[in-house]
Amino acid sequence: KKGAVFKDNTLYTPIKPEILQAEVEILRKLNGKHYCLYLEAIYETPRMLLLVSEYCGGGEMMEYVANRKEDLRSEDVSRISYQLFDA
Repeated sequence: KKGAVFKDNTLYTPIKPEILQAEVEILRKLNGKHYCLYLEAIYETPRMLLLVSEYCGGGEMMEYVANRKEDLRSEDVSRISYQLFDA
């Protein structure tokens, strides 16, 4: 399929340009506050849009939750929920 990308055995289709532009504008306005990604720079070519963001070394949240040997404590769930809702 033209423009499709495989990652982690999942097929991702291209995002419509207007949706991507709206998401970029939201990230620009948030400017890295409220637990959101900080965009360092944006480069656009006729064929693609390259987003340069801050380094987020914590990994994927779903992997963090799924790979835990014990359940999350109430305090952890509360902290993660607050960060998600605040974003």
